[in-house]
Amino acid sequence: MALGYDYASGDSNGSDGDHETFEPLFGTNHSFYGVMDLVGLRNLSSPRISFSVKPAKGLALSVDYLLFWLADTSDSFYPESGSARSSNGYGKNPQYSSFVGSELDIVAKYAFNSATEFQLGYGHFFPGDYIKSSVGNVPTNGGATGGDWLYVQAVFNF
Repeated sequence: MALGYDYASGDSNGSDGDHETFEPLFGTNHSFYGVMDLVGLRNLSSPRISFSVKPAKGLALSVDYLLFWLADTSDSFYPESGSARSSNGYGKNPQYSSFVGSELDIVAKYAFNSATEFQLGYGHFFPGDYIKSSVGNVPTNGGATGGDWLYVQAVFNF
């Protein structure tokens, strides 16, 4: 079992000429903030709990549960990479709740040998009040229902 917490500042006043949103220096932060890549390390407050077990030789199972809040509701909600979310109801909405949502990730890895590993992963995103308010204001979106992500991966080392 492990506990973690990540924080990245947001910008409380986008019109004052000071850019205060944390900017990661390097590329992808894939899997640090959920396998679904919905959330990036900008304007974020995120606790996490993780469990992992190895029930059999070569088999590893892990479960992560992550919660996401905007660090500052005067700033935007940012994806894993790219610019701030600004369409489909998203944007700077300081009147909305800061709770973006949570993600549950389950990953199974099986190593056949030192050169071959297979992975099966599943993630589910549970939208929070910020997303429900943002998406709920756009009639064509149909509301915030969450999302699912499933993947299969093979890793070959040579």
